[in-house]
Amino acid sequence: MNRIEFKRKTLIDNIERALTIAQREDLPATIKEVYAFGGILRDKEKVHDFDAVFLLEQTLEQAQMWDRFRRNFNNTSNENREISPQQLDALFQPYYRQDIPLSKVAMIDSVSKTLEEHGIKPKWAACFSWTDFYFSFLGIFYPELDKVLRKLLLKGIRGIQAIFRNYEDFKEGHTMLVAENFQLAWSMEKRDVRKNLEMPQEAKIAFITSELKLFQKQLMSLKEQLSKLKIELSSITSGTELSFNFDKLNSKHVDISFDENETYENLLIKCELARQELRAHREEISVLRNLEGSIENFQERKSDTLYPLPSNYTMRELATSWTISGTPKYEVKEGRIREILSDLGLPEDHIVTIQRYGTTTQYELEPDRDKRNGLLAIAEEEKIKNKYLRPLNRVAKKFDKNFYIDVGFMKEKPTSLTIRYYRQLDDENENMRKTILSKLESVAFDISQNKWSISASKTIKSDGNKTIKELENIVRKVLEEYG
Repeated sequence: MNRIEFKRKTLIDNIERALTIAQREDLPATIKEVYAFGGILRDKEKVHDFDAVFLLEQTLEQAQMWDRFRRNFNNTSNENREISPQQLDALFQPYYRQDIPLSKVAMIDSVSKTLEEHGIKPKWAACFSWTDFYFSFLGIFYPELDKVLRKLLLKGIRGIQAIFRNYEDFKEGHTMLVAENFQLAWSMEKRDVRKNLEMPQEAKIAFITSELKLFQKQLMSLKEQLSKLKIELSSITSGTELSFNFDKLNSKHVDISFDENETYENLLIKCELARQELRAHREEISVLRNLEGSIENFQERKSDTLYPLPSNYTMRELATSWTISGTPKYEVKEGRIREILSDLGLPEDHIVTIQRYGTTTQYELEPDRDKRNGLLAIAEEEKIKNKYLRPLNRVAKKFDKNFYIDVGFMKEKPTSLTIRYYRQLDDENENMRKTILSKLESVAFDISQNKWSISASKTIKSDGNKTIKELENIVRKVLEEYG
Protein backbone atom coordinates (compact mmCIF):
# COMPACT_ATOMS: atom_id res chain seq x y z
CA MET A 1 0.00 0.00 0.00
CA ASN A 2 1.38 3.39 -1.03
CA ARG A 3 1.68 6.08 1.61
CA ILE A 4 -0.58 9.09 1.20
CA GLU A 5 1.00 12.33 0.08
CA PHE A 6 -0.38 15.63 1.35
CA LYS A 7 -0.16 19.09 -0.12
CA ARG A 8 2.32 21.28 1.72
CA LYS A 9 -0.47 23.83 2.40
CA THR A 10 -2.67 21.12 3.96
CA LEU A 11 0.07 20.00 6.34
CA ILE A 12 0.82 23.55 7.42
CA ASP A 13 -2.92 24.12 8.03
CA ASN A 14 -3.00 20.90 10.07
CA ILE A 15 -0.07 21.78 12.31
CA GLU A 16 -1.58 25.23 12.87
CA ARG A 17 -4.80 23.48 14.00
CA ALA A 18 -2.76 21.43 16.49
CA LEU A 19 -1.04 24.55 17.79
CA THR A 20 -4.38 26.33 18.20
CA ILE A 21 -5.56 23.38 20.30
CA ALA A 22 -2.35 23.61 22.35
CA GLN A 23 -3.19 27.19 23.30
CA ARG A 24 -6.66 26.41 24.63
CA GLU A 25 -6.36 22.82 25.92
CA ASP A 26 -5.51 21.96 29.53
CA LEU A 27 -2.22 20.16 28.83
CA PRO A 28 0.22 18.54 31.26
CA ALA A 29 3.02 20.56 29.59
CA THR A 30 3.40 23.77 27.61
CA ILE A 31 4.42 23.69 23.97
CA LYS A 32 7.17 26.29 23.89
CA GLU A 33 8.52 25.84 20.35
CA VAL A 34 8.06 23.59 17.34
CA TYR A 35 10.85 22.73 14.92
CA ALA A 36 10.37 21.24 11.45
CA PHE A 37 12.67 18.81 9.70
CA GLY A 38 12.57 16.48 6.72
CA GLY A 39 10.69 16.82 3.43
CA ILE A 40 8.60 19.85 4.44
CA LEU A 41 11.84 21.89 4.31
CA ARG A 42 12.92 20.63 0.89
CA ASP A 43 10.59 22.73 -1.25
CA LYS A 44 8.31 19.80 -2.06
CA GLU A 45 4.73 20.65 -2.94
CA LYS A 46 3.57 17.19 -1.80
CA VAL A 47 5.08 15.26 1.10
CA HIS A 48 4.06 12.23 3.16
CA ASP A 49 4.05 14.12 6.44
CA PHE A 50 5.15 17.16 8.39
CA ASP A 51 8.01 16.01 10.64
CA ALA A 52 7.95 18.16 13.75
CA VAL A 53 9.65 18.30 17.14
CA PHE A 54 7.39 19.78 19.81
CA LEU A 55 9.51 21.26 22.62
CA LEU A 56 7.95 21.02 26.06
CA GLU A 57 8.28 22.83 29.32
CA GLN A 58 6.35 22.20 32.52
CA THR A 59 5.41 24.89 34.99
CA LEU A 60 5.59 23.91 38.65
CA GLU A 61 1.79 23.58 38.68
CA GLN A 62 1.79 21.37 35.56
CA ALA A 63 4.54 19.16 36.97
CA GLN A 64 2.61 18.72 40.20
CA MET A 65 -0.66 17.94 38.37
CA TRP A 66 1.06 15.41 36.11
CA ASP A 67 2.82 13.76 39.05
CA ARG A 68 -0.49 13.44 40.92
CA PHE A 69 -2.26 12.11 37.81
CA ARG A 70 0.46 9.55 37.14
CA ARG A 71 0.68 8.51 40.79
CA ASN A 72 -3.04 7.70 40.94
CA PHE A 73 -3.89 6.61 37.39
CA ASN A 74 -1.93 3.38 37.14
CA ASN A 75 -2.42 -0.26 38.11
CA THR A 76 0.40 -0.67 40.63
CA SER A 77 0.31 -0.34 44.40
CA ASN A 78 2.22 2.43 46.15
CA GLU A 79 1.88 4.21 49.48
CA ASN A 80 1.31 7.68 48.03
CA ARG A 81 -1.89 6.84 46.13
CA GLU A 82 -5.19 8.59 46.86
CA ILE A 83 -7.20 5.85 45.12
CA SER A 84 -6.11 2.20 44.98
CA PRO A 85 -5.94 0.03 41.83
CA GLN A 86 -8.78 -2.03 43.32
CA GLN A 87 -10.96 1.07 43.69
CA LEU A 88 -10.22 2.13 40.11
CA ASP A 89 -11.06 -1.36 38.91
CA ALA A 90 -14.36 -1.31 40.80
CA LEU A 91 -15.16 2.07 39.23
CA PHE A 92 -14.36 0.89 35.70
CA GLN A 93 -15.59 -2.71 35.64
CA PRO A 94 -19.33 -2.07 35.07
CA TYR A 95 -18.46 -0.13 31.92
CA TYR A 96 -15.66 -2.42 30.83
CA ARG A 97 -18.09 -5.35 30.90
CA GLN A 98 -20.38 -3.42 28.56
CA ASP A 99 -17.53 -2.80 26.10
CA ILE A 100 -17.76 0.97 26.55
CA PRO A 101 -14.35 2.46 25.63
CA LEU A 102 -12.31 4.03 28.42
CA SER A 103 -12.21 7.25 26.38
CA LYS A 104 -16.00 7.54 26.87
CA VAL A 105 -16.13 6.11 30.39
CA ALA A 106 -13.69 8.71 31.75
CA MET A 107 -16.06 11.49 30.61
CA ILE A 108 -19.22 10.05 32.25
CA ASP A 109 -20.24 12.52 34.97
CA SER A 110 -20.19 10.11 37.91
CA VAL A 111 -16.86 8.61 36.83
CA SER A 112 -15.18 11.91 35.98
CA LYS A 113 -16.21 13.34 39.36
CA THR A 114 -14.55 10.45 41.21
CA LEU A 115 -11.44 10.71 39.05
CA GLU A 116 -11.18 14.49 39.61
CA GLU A 117 -11.44 14.02 43.37
CA HIS A 118 -8.28 11.90 43.23
CA GLY A 119 -6.21 14.09 40.93
CA ILE A 120 -7.00 12.15 37.75
CA LYS A 121 -7.98 14.57 35.01
CA PRO A 122 -10.72 12.84 32.98
CA LYS A 123 -9.54 14.28 29.64
CA TRP A 124 -6.06 12.89 30.26
CA ALA A 125 -7.43 9.50 31.35
CA ALA A 126 -9.56 9.42 28.17
CA CYS A 127 -6.34 9.33 26.12
CA PHE A 128 -5.83 5.70 27.13
CA SER A 129 -7.61 2.42 26.37
CA TRP A 130 -8.63 -0.68 28.29
CA THR A 131 -5.71 -2.41 26.62
CA ASP A 132 -3.36 0.17 28.13
CA PHE A 133 -4.92 -0.07 31.59
CA TYR A 134 -5.48 -3.82 31.89
CA PHE A 135 -3.16 -5.45 29.36
CA SER A 136 0.05 -3.40 29.21
CA PHE A 137 3.40 -5.13 28.74
CA LEU A 138 4.25 -7.23 31.83
CA GLY A 139 0.90 -6.11 33.26
CA ILE A 140 2.30 -2.75 34.41
CA PHE A 141 0.57 0.44 33.32
CA TYR A 142 1.92 3.93 33.85
CA PRO A 143 0.62 6.80 31.68
CA GLU A 144 3.11 8.45 29.34
CA LEU A 145 3.22 12.19 28.76
CA ASP A 146 3.80 11.77 25.01
CA LYS A 147 0.60 9.76 24.57
CA VAL A 148 -1.57 12.34 26.34
CA LEU A 149 -0.11 15.18 24.27
CA ARG A 150 -0.41 13.24 21.01
CA LYS A 151 -4.07 12.37 21.67
CA LEU A 152 -5.11 15.83 22.80
CA LEU A 153 -3.25 17.74 20.08
CA LEU A 154 -3.41 15.48 17.05
CA LYS A 155 -6.57 13.41 17.27
CA GLY A 156 -8.27 13.61 13.88
CA ILE A 157 -5.41 15.62 12.38
CA ARG A 158 -3.60 13.80 9.58
CA GLY A 159 -0.06 13.97 8.32
CA ILE A 160 1.73 15.29 11.41
CA GLN A 161 4.62 13.13 12.64
CA ALA A 162 5.16 14.60 16.08
CA ILE A 163 8.10 13.96 18.37
CA PHE A 164 8.01 15.44 21.87
CA ARG A 165 11.22 16.57 23.57
CA ASN A 166 12.20 18.57 26.62
CA TYR A 167 12.93 22.18 25.65
CA GLU A 168 16.20 22.51 27.60
CA ASP A 169 17.53 19.12 26.44
CA PHE A 170 16.87 19.99 22.81
CA LYS A 171 18.54 23.37 23.10
CA GLU A 172 21.61 21.70 24.57
CA GLY A 173 21.79 19.32 21.58
CA HIS A 174 20.43 16.21 23.32
CA THR A 175 17.85 15.48 20.63
CA MET A 176 18.21 11.68 20.39
CA LEU A 177 17.13 12.06 16.75
CA VAL A 178 18.63 10.89 13.46
CA ALA A 179 17.86 14.26 11.88
CA GLU A 180 20.36 17.07 12.49
CA ASN A 181 18.91 19.96 10.49
CA PHE A 182 15.94 21.77 11.97
CA GLN A 183 14.03 24.96 11.20
CA LEU A 184 11.90 26.87 13.72
CA ALA A 185 8.27 26.45 12.65
CA TRP A 186 6.52 28.08 15.60
CA SER A 187 7.19 29.76 18.92
CA MET A 188 5.29 32.02 21.30
CA GLU A 189 7.06 34.99 19.70
CA LYS A 190 6.91 33.77 16.07
CA ARG A 191 3.51 32.18 15.42
CA ASP A 192 3.32 32.34 11.62
CA VAL A 193 4.29 28.82 10.51
CA ARG A 194 4.32 29.63 6.79
CA LYS A 195 6.55 32.64 7.25
CA ASN A 196 8.88 30.77 9.61
CA LEU A 197 9.39 27.97 7.07
CA GLU A 198 10.36 30.40 4.32
CA MET A 199 14.11 30.71 3.73
CA PRO A 200 16.15 33.00 1.49
CA GLN A 201 17.88 31.21 -1.40
CA GLU A 202 21.30 31.17 0.28
CA ALA A 203 19.82 29.60 3.39
CA LYS A 204 17.98 27.01 1.27
CA ILE A 205 21.23 26.01 -0.47
CA ALA A 206 23.03 25.80 2.87
CA PHE A 207 20.24 23.63 4.32
CA ILE A 208 20.11 21.22 1.36
CA THR A 209 23.91 20.96 1.29
CA SER A 210 23.89 20.13 4.99
CA GLU A 211 21.16 17.51 4.41
CA LEU A 212 23.17 15.91 1.60
CA LYS A 213 26.27 15.71 3.77
CA LEU A 214 24.23 14.08 6.53
CA PHE A 215 22.70 11.58 4.08
CA GLN A 216 26.13 10.67 2.70
CA LYS A 217 27.44 10.10 6.22
CA GLN A 218 24.49 7.85 7.04
CA LEU A 219 24.85 6.07 3.69
CA MET A 220 28.49 5.27 4.38
CA SER A 221 27.54 3.56 7.64
CA LEU A 222 24.76 1.57 5.93
CA LYS A 223 27.09 0.47 3.13
CA GLU A 224 29.50 -0.91 5.72
CA GLN A 225 26.69 -2.85 7.41
CA LEU A 226 25.47 -4.22 4.08
CA SER A 227 28.97 -5.24 2.99
CA LYS A 228 29.50 -7.07 6.29
CA LEU A 229 26.18 -8.94 5.89
CA LYS A 230 27.11 -10.05 2.36
CA ILE A 231 30.43 -11.45 3.61
CA GLU A 232 28.65 -13.27 6.46
CA LEU A 233 26.06 -14.76 4.07
CA SER A 234 28.77 -16.00 1.73
CA SER A 235 30.60 -17.53 4.69
CA ILE A 236 27.67 -19.40 6.29
CA THR A 237 26.53 -20.83 2.93
CA SER A 238 30.00 -22.01 1.88
CA GLY A 239 29.81 -25.69 0.92
CA THR A 240 25.99 -25.73 0.85
CA GLU A 241 23.46 -25.71 -1.99
CA LEU A 242 23.20 -21.95 -1.53
CA SER A 243 25.57 -19.43 -3.07
CA PHE A 244 24.91 -15.78 -3.70
CA ASN A 245 25.80 -13.43 -6.51
CA PHE A 246 25.16 -9.86 -5.38
CA ASP A 247 25.83 -8.24 -8.78
CA LYS A 248 22.16 -7.65 -9.66
CA LEU A 249 21.49 -6.14 -6.25
CA ASN A 250 24.57 -3.94 -6.46
CA SER A 251 23.73 -2.73 -9.96
CA LYS A 252 20.60 -0.98 -8.69
CA HIS A 253 22.57 1.41 -6.50
CA VAL A 254 23.99 4.74 -7.63
CA ASP A 255 26.93 6.72 -6.29
CA ILE A 256 26.01 10.25 -5.34
CA SER A 257 28.56 13.02 -5.34
CA PHE A 258 27.98 16.73 -5.42
CA ASP A 259 29.72 20.04 -5.68
CA GLU A 260 28.69 22.77 -3.26
CA ASN A 261 28.63 25.15 -6.24
CA GLU A 262 25.87 23.17 -7.94
CA THR A 263 22.51 24.75 -8.56
CA TYR A 264 19.83 24.49 -5.92
CA GLU A 265 17.67 22.40 -8.30
CA ASN A 266 20.48 19.84 -8.79
CA LEU A 267 21.08 19.66 -5.05
CA LEU A 268 17.37 18.94 -4.49
CA ILE A 269 17.43 16.12 -7.07
CA LYS A 270 20.54 14.57 -5.48
CA CYS A 271 19.01 14.95 -2.05
CA GLU A 272 16.02 12.86 -3.12
CA LEU A 273 18.34 10.30 -4.77
CA ALA A 274 20.29 10.06 -1.52
CA ARG A 275 17.09 9.49 0.45
CA GLN A 276 16.08 6.72 -1.97
CA GLU A 277 19.51 5.13 -1.53
CA LEU A 278 19.19 5.29 2.24
CA ARG A 279 15.81 3.59 2.07
CA ALA A 280 17.08 0.91 -0.34
CA HIS A 281 20.09 0.12 1.85
CA ARG A 282 17.97 -0.11 5.01
CA GLU A 283 15.56 -2.45 3.25
CA GLU A 284 18.34 -4.68 1.96
CA ILE A 285 19.99 -4.80 5.39
CA SER A 286 16.69 -5.87 6.98
CA VAL A 287 16.05 -8.59 4.37
CA LEU A 288 19.61 -9.94 4.37
CA ARG A 289 19.72 -9.98 8.16
CA ASN A 290 16.52 -12.04 8.24
CA LEU A 291 17.83 -14.27 5.44
CA GLU A 292 20.98 -14.89 7.46
CA GLY A 293 18.89 -15.81 10.51
CA SER A 294 16.74 -18.15 8.40
CA ILE A 295 19.80 -19.98 7.04
CA GLU A 296 21.27 -20.32 10.54
CA ASN A 297 17.91 -21.64 11.77
CA PHE A 298 17.92 -24.26 9.00
CA GLN A 299 21.46 -25.35 9.82
CA GLU A 300 20.72 -25.62 13.53
CA ARG A 301 17.59 -27.72 12.93
CA LYS A 302 19.11 -30.16 10.42
CA SER A 303 19.95 -32.60 13.18
CA ASP A 304 17.02 -31.76 15.46
CA THR A 305 14.93 -34.88 16.05
CA LEU A 306 12.43 -33.14 18.34
CA TYR A 307 11.45 -30.47 15.77
CA PRO A 308 12.66 -31.89 12.45
CA LEU A 309 12.66 -29.87 9.26
CA PRO A 310 10.08 -30.69 6.58
CA SER A 311 11.80 -33.23 4.35
CA ASN A 312 10.04 -32.20 1.13
CA TYR A 313 11.60 -28.71 0.97
CA THR A 314 15.12 -27.58 0.22
CA MET A 315 17.26 -25.22 2.27
CA ARG A 316 16.86 -22.63 -0.50
CA GLU A 317 13.04 -22.84 -0.37
CA LEU A 318 12.70 -22.82 3.42
CA ALA A 319 15.17 -19.95 3.90
CA THR A 320 13.26 -17.92 1.31
CA SER A 321 9.89 -18.69 2.88
CA TRP A 322 11.06 -17.87 6.40
CA THR A 323 12.61 -14.61 5.20
CA ILE A 324 9.38 -13.45 3.52
CA SER A 325 7.26 -14.30 6.56
CA GLY A 326 9.82 -13.18 9.16
CA THR A 327 10.93 -9.80 7.83
CA PRO A 328 8.88 -7.09 9.60
CA LYS A 329 6.58 -5.46 7.06
CA TYR A 330 6.87 -2.09 8.81
CA GLU A 331 10.55 -2.19 7.84
CA VAL A 332 10.17 -3.54 4.30
CA LYS A 333 7.02 -4.01 2.21
CA GLU A 334 6.48 -7.56 0.97
CA GLY A 335 6.88 -6.62 -2.70
CA ARG A 336 10.30 -5.17 -1.95
CA ILE A 337 11.32 -8.24 0.09
CA ARG A 338 10.45 -10.44 -2.87
CA GLU A 339 12.34 -8.17 -5.28
CA ILE A 340 15.52 -8.40 -3.17
CA LEU A 341 15.25 -12.19 -2.83
CA SER A 342 14.60 -12.53 -6.57
CA ASP A 343 17.72 -10.45 -7.30
CA LEU A 344 19.66 -12.99 -5.21
CA GLY A 345 18.29 -15.84 -7.32
CA LEU A 346 16.02 -17.22 -4.60
CA PRO A 347 12.62 -18.82 -5.43
CA GLU A 348 10.39 -16.16 -3.87
CA ASP A 349 7.67 -17.06 -6.40
CA HIS A 350 7.28 -20.46 -4.66
CA ILE A 351 5.70 -18.70 -1.67
CA VAL A 352 2.06 -17.65 -1.93
CA THR A 353 0.71 -15.03 0.48
CA ILE A 354 -2.92 -15.41 1.52
CA GLN A 355 -4.42 -12.56 3.52
CA ARG A 356 -7.79 -13.45 4.99
CA TYR A 357 -9.70 -10.65 6.65
CA GLY A 358 -9.25 -10.56 10.42
CA THR A 359 -6.62 -13.32 10.56
CA THR A 360 -2.84 -13.60 10.50
CA THR A 361 -1.30 -13.53 7.04
CA GLN A 362 -0.71 -17.05 5.73
CA TYR A 363 2.47 -17.90 3.78
CA GLU A 364 2.27 -21.13 1.77
CA LEU A 365 5.45 -22.69 0.34
CA GLU A 366 4.53 -24.71 -2.74
CA PRO A 367 7.20 -25.75 -5.30
CA ASP A 368 4.64 -27.49 -7.55
CA ARG A 369 3.41 -25.02 -10.18
CA ASP A 370 -0.12 -26.45 -10.57
CA LYS A 371 -0.74 -26.54 -6.83
CA ARG A 372 0.75 -23.06 -6.54
CA ASN A 373 -1.68 -21.77 -9.15
CA GLY A 374 -4.51 -23.12 -7.03
CA LEU A 375 -3.18 -21.23 -4.01
CA LEU A 376 -2.77 -18.07 -6.10
CA ALA A 377 -6.42 -18.34 -7.10
CA ILE A 378 -7.42 -18.56 -3.41
CA ALA A 379 -5.22 -15.55 -2.62
CA GLU A 380 -6.91 -13.56 -5.37
CA GLU A 381 -10.38 -14.53 -4.08
CA GLU A 382 -9.43 -13.34 -0.59
CA LYS A 383 -8.09 -10.09 -2.01
CA ILE A 384 -11.44 -9.42 -3.72
CA LYS A 385 -13.30 -10.41 -0.56
CA ASN A 386 -11.15 -8.09 1.60
CA LYS A 387 -12.06 -5.18 -0.67
CA TYR A 388 -15.63 -5.58 0.61
CA LEU A 389 -15.04 -6.83 4.16
CA ARG A 390 -12.83 -3.98 5.31
CA PRO A 391 -15.28 -1.11 4.65
CA LEU A 392 -18.35 -3.17 5.63
CA ASN A 393 -16.88 -4.23 8.96
CA ARG A 394 -15.74 -0.67 9.57
CA VAL A 395 -19.39 0.40 9.34
CA ALA A 396 -20.57 -2.46 11.60
CA LYS A 397 -17.95 -1.85 14.31
CA LYS A 398 -19.11 1.75 14.67
CA PHE A 399 -22.42 0.40 16.00
CA ASP A 400 -21.04 -2.42 18.16
CA LYS A 401 -17.65 -4.12 18.06
CA ASN A 402 -19.37 -7.51 18.47
CA PHE A 403 -20.80 -7.34 14.94
CA TYR A 404 -18.93 -8.95 12.06
CA ILE A 405 -19.80 -8.91 8.37
CA ASP A 406 -19.25 -11.76 5.94
CA VAL A 407 -19.93 -11.68 2.20
CA GLY A 408 -20.70 -14.60 -0.12
CA PHE A 409 -19.41 -14.45 -3.68
CA MET A 410 -20.17 -16.10 -6.98
CA LYS A 411 -17.90 -15.34 -9.93
CA GLU A 412 -16.37 -12.44 -8.00
CA LYS A 413 -19.81 -10.86 -7.46
CA PRO A 414 -21.30 -10.34 -3.96
CA THR A 415 -24.42 -12.54 -3.81
CA SER A 416 -25.08 -12.54 -0.06
CA LEU A 417 -24.30 -10.43 2.97
CA THR A 418 -24.33 -11.92 6.46
CA ILE A 419 -24.30 -9.79 9.61
CA ARG A 420 -23.02 -11.84 12.54
CA TYR A 421 -23.06 -11.08 16.26
CA TYR A 422 -21.07 -12.84 18.97
CA ARG A 423 -20.64 -11.87 22.58
CA GLN A 424 -19.46 -13.67 25.71
CA LEU A 425 -21.57 -13.09 28.80
CA ASP A 426 -21.61 -14.48 32.31
CA ASP A 427 -24.40 -14.98 34.87
CA GLU A 428 -23.92 -11.49 36.30
CA ASN A 429 -25.05 -9.93 33.01
CA GLU A 430 -28.59 -11.32 32.86
CA ASN A 431 -30.21 -7.93 32.29
CA MET A 432 -27.78 -7.16 29.51
CA ARG A 433 -28.48 -10.58 27.97
CA LYS A 434 -32.21 -9.83 27.87
CA THR A 435 -31.60 -6.42 26.30
CA ILE A 436 -29.32 -7.82 23.59
CA LEU A 437 -31.70 -10.69 22.78
CA SER A 438 -34.63 -8.30 22.50
CA LYS A 439 -32.74 -6.01 20.12
CA LEU A 440 -31.54 -8.92 17.95
CA GLU A 441 -35.05 -10.35 17.75
CA SER A 442 -36.41 -6.95 16.69
CA VAL A 443 -34.32 -7.10 13.50
CA ALA A 444 -35.03 -10.79 12.80
CA PHE A 445 -31.64 -12.30 13.60
CA ASP A 446 -31.31 -16.08 13.93
CA ILE A 447 -30.15 -16.52 17.53
CA SER A 448 -28.40 -19.25 19.46
CA GLN A 449 -27.18 -18.92 23.02
CA ASN A 450 -25.75 -20.82 25.95
CA LYS A 451 -24.79 -19.97 29.50
CA TRP A 452 -21.66 -18.12 28.42
CA SER A 453 -22.44 -16.46 25.09
CA ILE A 454 -24.85 -15.19 22.46
CA SER A 455 -24.45 -15.88 18.72
CA ALA A 456 -26.69 -14.47 16.05
CA SER A 457 -26.76 -13.91 12.30
CA LYS A 458 -28.88 -12.38 9.57
CA THR A 459 -28.29 -13.15 5.88
CA ILE A 460 -29.45 -10.83 3.12
CA LYS A 461 -29.39 -11.98 -0.52
CA SER A 462 -27.91 -9.72 -3.19
CA ASP A 463 -28.24 -9.67 -6.96
CA GLY A 464 -24.45 -9.50 -7.34
CA ASN A 465 -24.53 -6.01 -8.81
CA LYS A 466 -24.55 -3.93 -5.63
CA THR A 467 -21.65 -1.58 -5.00
CA ILE A 468 -19.73 -1.45 -1.73
CA LYS A 469 -21.56 1.78 -0.85
CA GLU A 470 -24.95 0.13 -1.42
CA LEU A 471 -23.95 -2.82 0.79
CA GLU A 472 -22.72 -0.37 3.45
CA ASN A 473 -26.14 1.26 3.44
CA ILE A 474 -27.82 -2.14 3.93
CA VAL A 475 -25.61 -2.86 6.96
CA ARG A 476 -26.20 0.63 8.32
CA LYS A 477 -30.00 0.34 7.96
CA VAL A 478 -30.17 -3.03 9.80
CA LEU A 479 -27.91 -1.87 12.64
CA GLU A 480 -29.72 1.45 13.03
CA GLU A 481 -32.90 -0.59 13.58
CA TYR A 482 -30.97 -2.74 16.07
CA GLY A 483 -30.09 0.43 17.95
